[in-house]
Amino acid sequence: MSGNKATPMSDSNLAQFDDLLRRQVASDLTEFLANLPPGEAKRLATRLEANAQGQLFTLLPLGDAAQLLHEMAIVQAAEVLLHLQVERAAELLGTFPSNEQADLIAELKSAAAPILAALPRDVAQSVLKLSQYHADTAGGLMIAEFLAFAESTLVEDVIEDLRLNAVMYSRFHAQYTYVVDAEQRLTGVLRLRDLLLVERTIPLREIMTRSPLRVPADMPLDDLLRLFDRHPYFGLPVVDSVDRLLGVVLATDVEEALSESLDRRMLLASGVWSGEEYRSMNWTNRVMRRFPWLAVSLLLSLVAASVIGWYEETLTAAIALAVFLPVISGMGGNSGNQALAVSIRELSLGLVQPREFLWVVRKEAIVGIVNGVILGIAIASVCLIWQRNLLLSVVVGVAIIVNTLVAACLGGILPLALKRWKLDPALASGPILAAITDLCGFLVALLLADNLLPRGGQ
Repeated sequence: MSGNKATPMSDSNLAQFDDLLRRQVASDLTEFLANLPPGEAKRLATRLEANAQGQLFTLLPLGDAAQLLHEMAIVQAAEVLLHLQVERAAELLGTFPSNEQADLIAELKSAAAPILAALPRDVAQSVLKLSQYHADTAGGLMIAEFLAFAESTLVEDVIEDLRLNAVMYSRFHAQYTYVVDAEQRLTGVLRLRDLLLVERTIPLREIMTRSPLRVPADMPLDDLLRLFDRHPYFGLPVVDSVDRLLGVVLATDVEEALSESLDRRMLLASGVWSGEEYRSMNWTNRVMRRFPWLAVSLLLSLVAASVIGWYEETLTAAIALAVFLPVISGMGGNSGNQALAVSIRELSLGLVQPREFLWVVRKEAIVGIVNGVILGIAIASVCLIWQRNLLLSVVVGVAIIVNTLVAACLGGILPLALKRWKLDPALASGPILAAITDLCGFLVALLLADNLLPRGGQ
């Protein structure tokens, strides 16, 4: 094998990769992947069929297989584990930190049972416990690899324990050791380096920092972000309702969770409801991730279209109104999306609470009515100059004003309502809000036209 770097994203890489995989020579595969540019090995691995992926992660040495698997998204890594022998899947799962192990188990759902059975009993129990927490809470983000000692433990005993277990502890993200009482309740914290600067015969309770900052297991991601903004710690201990130490949530994991949350919200806004989607996934999974949104959007669109059917006679009598219906609904959609974006942002920053519906409506109503009047006058003027029909101009102008106002208020309060119902506020965006504003715009315009415009034509 040549040691030259492979060309990034080239088809020849994929052909060579397939050829090496067919030969099943682990050393050649390892060398080939090592010489690829960053990210190329992951791209090639995700392009393989499920059986070929299983073959690849079985052939590679455990360390190389684990490194490649860690580069993949959780949903892709779970798919790989699903097509491996149980023992190999358990080995690879064991290389992940505990919080990512829990994410993988949650992604695998019922298929995770055989893999869990192949793990050491204590590891399996820890992973199962972590997987019960919601992903975007302190409990779902925390790691179970941390250092904790009893209050009565002597400094010299802690140092000796660190020496004896140096290999295992080297995998921990440990800068502190936590101190607990007999019931495992958190009572203090101590920097590891401070252990070298004190008398070795004194107990930890005498040198620990008492009552350290801690977070409850159910603290949501938004609150964690604000907390780490105020307190730039490496990590914070996570406790249950009676202050028992459960784990540690790291600042880096919170930042990563924020990025993933933003990605999920983008997918939700674009119509992908059921989590992450990649084109390397099975087409049936991809269909089911998109179809629910499309079905809801279709239903709402049919309801909006039915309004036009109810007023068919009115629309026939004033056919020019049909030209302005897309403008009326479009202005409402734009106004609603602006208000929605502000609400989602303020919710994430803690600047508004889900219960503050009236406050949001008051604020959005002012902006909505001012923008609506300006836009309504502009569109009504265009209509009057073009169609020379004063009543039609009034209908179009008033419909723009009303729809812009209603859309701004709806866009402002829908994220609050969803947040209060424990749903992602981003569910309100995209086609759903557009369909609601279409319905409102069509209904207002046609209702006004039915009452103001003459039936016999213009």
